[in-house]
Amino acid sequence: MILNRKTIVLTFILVLFLTTGYGQINLDYFSRQGQKAVLKHNYTEAIENLNVVIRRKNKPFEEYFLRGIAKYNLGDHRGALKDFSQTLSIHPFYTQALHYRGVTYSVLMEKNKAIQDFNEALEFDPYNAKVLMSRGAVYLQMNKLDKALKDLDKAIMIDSDMALAYLNRAIVYKEKEKYAKALEDLNEVLDIDKFNKKAYAQRGLLKYEMGWYEKALADFNEALELAGDNPRFYYYRGLTKYQLNDIEGTLSDYSKVVQLDPTNALTYYNRAILYSQVKEYDKAISDLNRVSQLNPNNVLTYFNRAHLHYEKGNYDKAIEDYTKAIELFPAFAKAYLMRASARAQKGNQQGAKRDRQKGNRIMSKHDNQKGESGSVSDWMDSTYFKKIIEFESKFQNAEATAGGINKKDMGITSEKMFSFRLKKDIKKEDKNRISSFATDFNMKNPLNSTLVVSNTKNTGLHADTLKQRLEKIDSLINTSAPSPNLYMLKGMLHQMLQNYSSAMSAYTMATVNDEDYYPAHINRAVALARMKEEHKNTRGELQDVSLGEDNRLSDNQENSIDYTPVLEDLNKALKINPDIPEIWYNKGNIHLQMKNFTEAVKDYTRAIEKDANYAEAYYNRGLTLIYLQDRHRGCLDMSEAGELGLKEAYKVIERYCDE
Repeated sequence: MILNRKTIVLTFILVLFLTTGYGQINLDYFSRQGQKAVLKHNYTEAIENLNVVIRRKNKPFEEYFLRGIAKYNLGDHRGALKDFSQTLSIHPFYTQALHYRGVTYSVLMEKNKAIQDFNEALEFDPYNAKVLMSRGAVYLQMNKLDKALKDLDKAIMIDSDMALAYLNRAIVYKEKEKYAKALEDLNEVLDIDKFNKKAYAQRGLLKYEMGWYEKALADFNEALELAGDNPRFYYYRGLTKYQLNDIEGTLSDYSKVVQLDPTNALTYYNRAILYSQVKEYDKAISDLNRVSQLNPNNVLTYFNRAHLHYEKGNYDKAIEDYTKAIELFPAFAKAYLMRASARAQKGNQQGAKRDRQKGNRIMSKHDNQKGESGSVSDWMDSTYFKKIIEFESKFQNAEATAGGINKKDMGITSEKMFSFRLKKDIKKEDKNRISSFATDFNMKNPLNSTLVVSNTKNTGLHADTLKQRLEKIDSLINTSAPSPNLYMLKGMLHQMLQNYSSAMSAYTMATVNDEDYYPAHINRAVALARMKEEHKNTRGELQDVSLGEDNRLSDNQENSIDYTPVLEDLNKALKINPDIPEIWYNKGNIHLQMKNFTEAVKDYTRAIEKDANYAEAYYNRGLTLIYLQDRHRGCLDMSEAGELGLKEAYKVIERYCDE
């Protein structure tokens, strides 16, 4: 073949364009769009635009910095830390990056590293009031009150309109029990910013501690005018109303807390106490039932609920709860003595005697108290109707349950299994996986649809269309030479129609025609798992493993499904082709359903080894690690999943990694 000069020049230009990889991409445009999105608080959009620049631009320190801000505001603090560090590796004198990395270290409970960054930033800019304020705030967190006060004083001297510096200094003064100065600073905050809800809340807390309950109530009212969806403020106001003997008002505020935050165990517990005081035992029991679901190992929940059952004359339930309390705390003398009373009421004098003896032995051992337990009302007064829990009690589970980017109260679940599916149209937002098998398959696909690897249900194909295509495939099977591809198509169509038995038969025929046809094993495993789960859960949806409030994966139903044949199919697929990441991922999902969490982590890790950009594998491994109390590694996985485009990761990050 002879090439003329024009052809050679054209070829050179084409090669140059292809090798540059972004000849027509305007990086400045994407950078500007990213910056605009950050300013408009559209953080996921910002990350998408900044990713384009970061992947192509040489030394993109500004884009790393902006992406760090976006990740921080999405709650992905570990991802933000990584980006701020990248910024500083390129531009080590970037004061703002040092400042923000210090703030991020502080949020991640790396206080000393935060101080180091603030110190370095102040070497470059010693009169930066914002950095001084941040360092003072971290010193306050470290309980280094004198150092905190020194920094905050200097910050205020440089910038007398910095409301946050006054707010932090007020907290320092409060810790030093200099209430007059604290009150003065909080008043200053509200002079600068009359809409500062935190200042109203802090001033309310200060007045509460000073015993100025009416004035505290007024401040909490102001805070709630500005932030009517803040459960913490309702909680504070409820406690203040309690001090003013407004039981009805306290109950109303507590009800608002649990309406905004249905997983706030402490408020349910406190409301149960109040309901008990006004003799509304059924409501009290209902609240304690909720507490037992949220915190199943809280011994006082069962002990107090037992008292209520006793008062209602439900001695069997009382005995059951006292027994549970004893199981959780075997040295609980009062539970033995109260169970003795309940057993005596049931006529079980022998059991009552044993419990009294056991309870008295424990009491004698610990505090030399002997004798009978006393009346039920004695125990109710001294143990159950205690003074309501106040501010020093930990405000357990008090963060809003909304974990999503749009602040909606949504559940957090694992990503589903992947299988080969047919779709009408391929959309950008679809979670389709790249597959060489699918690419080759589509070159000879007899149907007007595309084979993809997906874990979503929506295919864009109506049931009537699926049936028509099934008829066409059956006709081709009857008139053509045996083909595993045709049986694969038949299986997928049946599976999409939820004809699981027919689907599995078709996949079996595909493997009969070609014993190395691994896609059929993958799909048969998914179809079998779906069939088993839908058989158990007649409401139809796959029962996902989800995160519970105690940062563990919830355990709502007994897992009685036998997943052994599902694993057998996946293992067969791995034997044929161990380099397919989806097989390892699906195997991890099955181990997750079986609660073999360690094996699930191993499988997700293998999937990631095969594909370092497997967002769903990072996500599911992250969930599993959080369940196993390895929050650090779990949150790193979530950060990676979010960076790879899985927006659901930020729900988990905000809810479980924001500490």
